[in-house]
Order: sequence, then structure tokens, then C-alpha cells
Amino acid sequence: MTFATIIATYFAARPTWMRHTAWGMSFLLLGILFAYPALAHISSLGSANDWDQHLLYHWVPYVSVVDHGELPMWNPWACGGTPLLANPQARYLSPFFLLHLLFGPVVGLHLEIVLHLAIMAGGGWFLARELGMRRVGRAAVALIFLGTSAHYLHLAMGHTWALSYAYLPWIFALTWRALKTSSLWSAMLVGALLALVIYEGGIYPAPQAALLVVLLCIGTALKKRRLYPLAVAAVAGVTAAGLAAPKLLPTLKFMSQFPRRTDALESTNLQLLYDSLFARDQFIGRAVPTQADGITWGFHEYGAYIGPSAILLVVAAFFLLRRRVLGPALLSVFFLVLACGQLRLGDSSFGLWQLLHLLPPFASQHVPSRFLVPFVLCIAVLAGFGADALQARFGRRGHIAALALVFVGALDAWTVGPPNLWRMYDSPLGPPDMAGEFHHEWWGDTNLMMPLASSNRGALHCYEAVYLPIAAQMPGPGFRGEEYLEDGGKIRRTHWGPNALDFEIRDGPATVLVVNQNFYSGWTIEHPPQGRIFSHEGRLAVEVPAGTTRVSLRYRSNPFRIGLGAAFLTLLLGFGIRRRERRNAVESEATPS
Repeated sequence: MTFATIIATYFAARPTWMRHTAWGMSFLLLGILFAYPALAHISSLGSANDWDQHLLYHWVPYVSVVDHGELPMWNPWACGGTPLLANPQARYLSPFFLLHLLFGPVVGLHLEIVLHLAIMAGGGWFLARELGMRRVGRAAVALIFLGTSAHYLHLAMGHTWALSYAYLPWIFALTWRALKTSSLWSAMLVGALLALVIYEGGIYPAPQAALLVVLLCIGTALKKRRLYPLAVAAVAGVTAAGLAAPKLLPTLKFMSQFPRRTDALESTNLQLLYDSLFARDQFIGRAVPTQADGITWGFHEYGAYIGPSAILLVVAAFFLLRRRVLGPALLSVFFLVLACGQLRLGDSSFGLWQLLHLLPPFASQHVPSRFLVPFVLCIAVLAGFGADALQARFGRRGHIAALALVFVGALDAWTVGPPNLWRMYDSPLGPPDMAGEFHHEWWGDTNLMMPLASSNRGALHCYEAVYLPIAAQMPGPGFRGEEYLEDGGKIRRTHWGPNALDFEIRDGPATVLVVNQNFYSGWTIEHPPQGRIFSHEGRLAVEVPAGTTRVSLRYRSNPFRIGLGAAFLTLLLGFGIRRRERRNAVESEATPS
């Protein structure tokens, strides 16, 4: 962060916009430095691990918009057809989707990694500033959270939802500001960021960030014996629900019909926990120290390197500040206990995770070790206080010691976590086959969804956490085609799009048109107006009259439309609150003391 400090000093007497630009460029430089493997092959990606699945999440909306001119709502290429918008991991309602439209999904994802890491570094700095730290403390918070290996292990595996961890320090900071200033506008900004995390497919970051907000508000309410902090949590939650409603409502409807059930049996042990936080050989495929009951994942789900420099700063915080760091210390312990999962004592087991897992949306989650990310953020805050305390207590010598620890820790983390991003290019994707008319196929490997989709083929053997029961059929005995008429007649496909299907039917009796895609309630019939759309053995079907007619089917989401209205009303409410707070501030300044 020394480079950033030099720039900031140079621009100290310059206009505000120049200072902000200087800081922004500094954080962007950090994003580039920590994402360097992702810039070496910016136009290619592999399909190993979960990259096949997650690249498809980004390719489908891109093709829907660019090639078909349709709003991305339905994914016909995966699992016989499945809702796209309602998939909680779909990310295209993020502002960063513009990068995908401009440069394509592969380049867009690479640029997203750089920008999210820059946002993460800026969030750590902003959080430390809100907590009253000097620059060396701010640098500690930013670099420790940016440097933890958890981000790079998840991204190397293809977990694009992990990008939204970039907003976690910003949510922490704005919650703290709302609690400190009693500002409802700040609470609404917290909700807006939570909504952004939901839009970015943050299936784990969003609930974890919401839990962090609740804990901060409850802790402040107990400490100050006031109810207002609970109002901050309520306002943030309502704002998040309102602004995220265009995605949240379709997702809730889909998952209520086809819920994902998980258990809470996962656990860890002290050896694995030590290796996760302090072992320097953190890479995908690293053997976990034991295969005890409950330790069922690869090391990529446990690694969250913080290193010895951060711990030394944390120790300094405890020795020099003691009770003043009790809050972040309790938060870190809470998230650490959650990350341990099921705690075993003889033949019995217990744990916070088992209790939390009873609540939605945690009931649909597994891998409690992912709580190590908010744990690392709390450790970064403690380390920042430690760096700040060293400077305050020992002056110049303390400042140099703290700066040295921050620099060495950042360099150490840079050599541990970011090299994992080279694994993004395992099993490189080849050029797509010549695309023909859309049809379904069954292949033995579930990691072929993206290669099949790029050649306009649907993967019936697929990998997806939440999906419809697969009713679509593959070619073979009894297969009658991707579309057919139950009682005979001539049918011709006149238009095919991900969300729009048109057919021409000639010289047939009144019958049923069956389309070889899974049925879901969002499908509607535009023509003939008297037709009825329904499920035929789980597949999309519509009644058609006798003679020659045109059939037009469209996929639309009513919860999405309702959500747009809710988001608009939430925006109006937010602007009203902002205007009122500004007017009150002006009146307060004008009133003589």
C-alpha cells in the first residue's frame, strides 16, 4: 500500500475528485497485482472443476441478448431446460454484465476478477477508515482480506459466486456508519449492497453478510441498550429485499417448488484448521490432513491463509487495546466456530452451524468452512487495530514495525493465494463445433455442458444444484423428436430462441404439440390465443386446433415483473429518506447553538 500512500500524499492538496481517482487507481493496481494469472490468458478459460457450470451461467445470458435479442430468463441448454433468472447462482443482473456484452463472457469474467479484487481492497480501506484507523491500519485491513487464499481457491475452482465477497467489507463499514450516525440512508445503502450481492449470485456471501449485519446491530443494541440498532438491521433487510426483488422473487418461487436439502454433518479438526490458516502450500488438490467423519471436501474449501504477520498484529491489538477490540474479537470467534461445523465430543455432537442450518437460507447450504471468509475479515480488522496501536504507542518505531509487518504479510499472501488462479485454465475449452438446430444429447461426463451448449446442444446429463426434474428425452427408442404432434400432422420449427419458440402446423387434426423441454410455469402461449399450455409427462405441451396454424410460445416471469415494481418503490422510498436526511442536516446547521 506504500504506492497508494505516495499517490495520496501527492494529491493531498488537489481537488477531491483527483484524490478519489488516485485511490481508485491504487486499488485497481492492487487488483491487477493479485489477479496477475487471470490476465496472462485473458481470452481463454478451462472447463475443469466447476468452471464448466459457471461459464455456462455467463454464456447463456450473453448469447440470449447478443445472438437472439431476448431478455435472459430460460436456459434450454442445461438439464432439459431450466429457469435461468430464478437460478440463485445466475449473475447477469449485475452491472458487470455490461463487460460481458462488450467483450464476451470469457474476457468479461477475467475483467470482473480484477475489478472485484480492487473493490475488495477499497472496501477494506474504507472499513478501517470508518473504524477510525490511521493509514497503516487501513492498509492492514485491506491487504489481509485481499490476500487470503480463500478468494483465489474458490475462483480457481470456478466458484464465481465468491466474487461478491468483495462487498463484505463495504457492508461492514456502512453498517457501522449507520449505527454510529443513526442514519437510515446508510442503512439503506447496506441493503443496496446486499441486493447487489444477491444479483451477483452470492449464494454464500449474501447470507453471511446479512448475518454479519444482524450481529453488529444486536451487539450494538445490547451495548447501548437502545432499539435503534435493530431498526438499522430491519431497514437494511427491507431495502435488500425490495431492491433484489426482481431476482429474489423468481428464485424463492423456484426453490420453494424444488428445494435443495442439505445436512449439517460436516466438521473440521484443529490440524486442518491450522493448515487452513497458516500452511503456505495452499493449492487445489492439496491433501487434507485426515479423512475423518465430516471432512469430505478438498482443500479448496478450507484454505483461508492469513499468515504469521497478521497474527502478530492481532496479538499487538490484544495487548495494547484489550477491551477496545472485544467486539471484532467476539465476531471472529463466532464465525470461526461456525466454520468448524459440527463439533464432536465423544459420541455426541453440537455446534452453532447445526442451529443456524435450521434457518433459511442456511438450510440449503453446506460447507460451513466457507464462514472462514468473514472470519478472516474480522481478523483483518483486529490486525488493523493492532497496527494502529503500535503506531500510537511507540511513535515512529511502532509505525515502521507495523508497516513492515503489513508489507511482509502482503508479499507473503501474494505468493500463496493468487498462483491458484493458474488452475482456471485446466482442461482448456476447444473451439465449438458447427452449430446446427438445437437438440438434446446425453454424454457420460457432466462437465461437458459448456462445449455442448456452444454447439447448440442441450446437456441432459448435467451438473446443477437446483433444477427441474429432467423430463426431456434423448434420441433413442421411442424418441419422437425435439417437437412433435401427438395425433399426427406436419410441423415445422420456424423460430428457435432460448425464451421464444415458433412453429407452423399444417393439415392436421386438433392435437397436442409436445416440445422436448422441461415444463415450468413461466411458459405462456401467444398464439393461438385459445390454446392451453400444460405439462405432458413433465414436458412442455400445448393444445392446437385442427388445420393450419401458427404456435408461438414465450417464457416470461411474473415474479420478475412484480419484483421490478417492488424495486422501483424501494428506490423512491430511498430517495425520499435521503432527501429528508439532507434537509434535516441543513436545518440543523442553520439552527444557532
